[in-house]
Amino acid sequence: MYYGRTVKIPGDIVFGDLTTTIYQTEDGTERFNLESWMDQINGHVSNKSSLETSTANFMGKYSATGTLKQYPKSGVTTAAGTLSTVEFVDLWPQSVTEIALSYDTASDLEQFDVTWSYNHYEVKIGTTSYT
Repeated sequence: MYYGRTVKIPGDIVFGDLTTTIYQTEDGTERFNLESWMDQINGHVSNKSSLETSTANFMGKYSATGTLKQYPKSGVTTAAGTLSTVEFVDLWPQSVTEIALSYDTASDLEQFDVTWSYNHYEVKIGTTSYT
């Protein structure tokens, strides 16, 4: 702040959240695993983390690296066919939305949104990396 105004400084980077939509399978492991992960970070009943809370490698205990790949229209899903890759570093689930259940959605697939937080991302287009 300078004279009450926000001053943007190069290098002071804040990354926004990432929201994804996940389709639930019949066994429901996707949602269960995400809720278990969130409960380990901070249990909604105990309000405590079940992870070791020492400062050594704390981020590595509750976060992971997530990869988002863009494939061409041809449907080639090999590493050589990948158009671009984004790796989200120190990624963890911040919130999981409800699964809408009603008579209106009887023929729809179950789906829910996950909002992810992360510290930074790295982009790779073809064989060139942009960090």
